[in-house]
Amino acid sequence: MEEDTKKENSESAIDDNDVKILTKEDNDYIQRKKDCIADLLKDENYAIEKFDSLIISLSSGGLVFSIGFIKDVIKDFHKIDLLWLKVCWICFGLSLILNLISHVTSFYSNRFEKKALKLAIKKRQSKIIKQDPKQPERISDIFNSGTMALNGLSLLSFLTAVVTLVYFIYSNV
Repeated sequence: MEEDTKKENSESAIDDNDVKILTKEDNDYIQRKKDCIADLLKDENYAIEKFDSLIISLSSGGLVFSIGFIKDVIKDFHKIDLLWLKVCWICFGLSLILNLISHVTSFYSNRFEKKALKLAIKKRQSKIIKQDPKQPERISDIFNSGTMALNGLSLLSFLTAVVTLVYFIYSNV
């Protein structure tokens, strides 16, 4: 890393228009940074995929546990108030539904982003395009914002379900 900093601070030639002429070391440094950014993006996408899988698995497991085994955990099951258990089930179910909808919005976000990129390439190639590339990009951004909001709500719903399940068991055991 120190080597990168030294090379970053090294002087390069400057042409008559005050434009820095990059040396081979500069280009190598820039390429290493771009490769690092690409790796970080892969890691970020992997984390998002795992987050979705984890929420779906945990919510499904919470539903199965609370429906299937709660009668074994709590004595006199038919004599207690089930309000908090029902809230728990609703939150687990809501978490699953929100997460599944976020997959759909993510799909459409990617589809519109791909369309915007293709239009931008055609525009750069001086080909005639019928649509402004910014329009699909804006639609993609809307879907992406929706995906992020749905994932946040899904997490919140899951956490609410866990808290209500723990409260229900604690207050009835």
